[in-house]
Amino acid sequence: MDGTDPFFLTLESRWHWVGALSALAVALATAAWLLRRDAFFRKEVEAALADPSYNTQLEGLRGLLATGVFLCHAIATRTLLTVNEWKHPPHGEILENAGTSSVMIFFFITGYLFWSRARKGPLHPVAFLRARVRRLVPAYLASVGAIFLIVAVLSGGTPRLPLAVLGKQVVDSLTFCLFTGYFQDLNGVPLANLIDAGVVWSLRFEWMFYALLPAIAWAAPRWRWLWLAVGLAVFRWACPSPVLQSILDATRFAHPYFLHGFLPGMLIAYLVELAPFQRLARSGVGQVLPPLLAGWLTVTMHPEWDLLHSAVFGSAFALVAGGSSVFGLLKTRPLLCLGKMSYSIYLFHGIVLFLVTRTVAAFVPMRSIPMAAYWGLIAATSVGVIAVSGCVYRYVEWPFLRKETAKRREVLPAAVPLAK
Repeated sequence: MDGTDPFFLTLESRWHWVGALSALAVALATAAWLLRRDAFFRKEVEAALADPSYNTQLEGLRGLLATGVFLCHAIATRTLLTVNEWKHPPHGEILENAGTSSVMIFFFITGYLFWSRARKGPLHPVAFLRARVRRLVPAYLASVGAIFLIVAVLSGGTPRLPLAVLGKQVVDSLTFCLFTGYFQDLNGVPLANLIDAGVVWSLRFEWMFYALLPAIAWAAPRWRWLWLAVGLAVFRWACPSPVLQSILDATRFAHPYFLHGFLPGMLIAYLVELAPFQRLARSGVGQVLPPLLAGWLTVTMHPEWDLLHSAVFGSAFALVAGGSSVFGLLKTRPLLCLGKMSYSIYLFHGIVLFLVTRTVAAFVPMRSIPMAAYWGLIAATSVGVIAVSGCVYRYVEWPFLRKETAKRREVLPAAVPLAK
């Protein structure tokens, strides 16, 4: 299949379209029900709508992106359970595109929000990283705890590896796999990294960006780039350690993610300040272009981290950051509700998928389940994903957000998939 084949024209692709849209509709309906029944989320959404300084369309976009990642991993999970490979089935490229583009746009959001913040004044590294820890670590540790519990059950509650090896795996898991890459097995359980759909990889690069951001913010004015380059060269010469080599290897691997993810977001921070661009984003054309650009690339090209994809998706994102709400769609209350819990959706959707699909597969071979029935299962699973993510946001994320808000008037934006 070449890069211009229309994926959506085949019959099986239409099943993916219909199934994914049905699951999205169920997720939105669940969020709408939650808003009617739960005063906490209703208050959160209304406060966002009432705050003129709050970029509500970005919040709605986060909710849409997090759901897109869930749907992408839903179809990859089916392939894993049928042919034992984590990939998308034939004619499922539309969902692979949705997942890849969602993560790319999440990186845009990170670069845009944090570079906008860095340009407003000094970015104190210790305070900045402490705020990131408070925002990201609690929910992440909750997800890792859930993975450890599942692994303990699958391994019979007994260590299958030497304690030193198992301890290293535990530490690696708790630290976003920052220095040692990715674990495949945990306590001898094969592919334990896919219990959460392997989402830690993107968080790893988020943390790399956070570590670099204070230095970039300091070096950006005038000739400081020269001193930064000299400092990095000296650091490289003086520290030929395994840890440094791991960092360098990761940086080389991360190159397309920084070049086509975080960097476009940082550049967009300058673009959206231009009054003509703001007028374009709020015009009728600005409302139509984001879905047209993103939709065209999603259904016609294989997902790549390249200049074409970052330029097209970056243009769509820039219009949203500049004020386009796609005729108000990105400001609808159910989508804003999903945006509030988007980080928890990102962390926990894979865990819920794992529990539901493995339970079903224990009674019915996944291979024998028709695609239409499988998408019905995913639509039902989306209710569980929203329920679990809502609980994690309210009882794990929010207490730390509230404390941070009490300490500072401005809460720094969160990471992939980013909350306030």
